[in-house]
Amino acid sequence: MVVPLPHRPLFRGFYMSVSIKLHAGDPASALLELLDPEQNMNFLDHYLDVPIDLSKVHRRLKLTLELIKKEIEINKIQESIAKAIEEKISEQRRYLLNEQLKAIKKELGLETDDKTALSAKFRERIEPKKDRCPPHVLQVIEEELAKLQLLEASSSEFNVTRSYLDWLTALPWGDFSYENFDVHNAQKI
Repeated sequence: MVVPLPHRPLFRGFYMSVSIKLHAGDPASALLELLDPEQNMNFLDHYLDVPIDLSKVHRRLKLTLELIKKEIEINKIQESIAKAIEEKISEQRRYLLNEQLKAIKKELGLETDDKTALSAKFRERIEPKKDRCPPHVLQVIEEELAKLQLLEASSSEFNVTRSYLDWLTALPWGDFSYENFDVHNAQKI
């Protein structure tokens, strides 16, 4: 952000004293008046409060050049400060927007990182048993997985559904052993 010359402290006194004299804020007219030797034999710099003899054009131009160089340095410093501040604000704004997006997704129930991981875990558990699992059980598991995706993670129903799916996928579907009801054999063991 560049501050125009009339608003900078270095030129404020000069600009105000010169622009009042019928220039109505025109910097070119003000500079021409500054360089006019007849009007500025004893120019008083209002910023430094030092009388300056500006009767020689070369000296006047040299002083003007020095003032402009100082203004350029000030401008560069102001630009670097403004750029650093803008970068910090941009980083903070980006962080704030990301946090707001997370909060909105969570509020709408679109945050699916934990839910997706849970669903993937349950699907991995049931995959090896799919061919031995009864079809109606597979249907119940799919319904519960869909329900899990829609529920809010902090709700009690979410925890109940998660526990139910955990129980359904942990059961040994299709794995069984033949029972031996031989009482005499049981006594030996």
